[in-house]
Amino acid sequence: MTNSPLMQIMDMVAMVVMWTVPGYFVLQGWLLWSLSGGWRTAAAAPLLPMGAVLVYTVYAFLDGSNIFPLVLIFTAPIAFLYLAIIVVLRWLI
Repeated sequence: MTNSPLMQIMDMVAMVVMWTVPGYFVLQGWLLWSLSGGWRTAAAAPLLPMGAVLVYTVYAFLDGSNIFPLVLIFTAPIAFLYLAIIVVLRWLI
């Protein structure tokens, strides 16, 4: 059962979710550097909530929590998706 198509799909989804964590930071920096005006303001929107998540993650790590990255892992895909939508909209408009 470990090699079933469903397990392979779940493995791929897990890998995509994990790659959105560094992907978010790269995409956030690139958009803030390359966009201007209202697009830059829209791209900056996730900075405050993700900054709070990052502070919490560092605090949890320093406190010795073994599940410290979970909040970051669960919120980064949402922020990444938001920024990806901005990229698509900017490309279309």
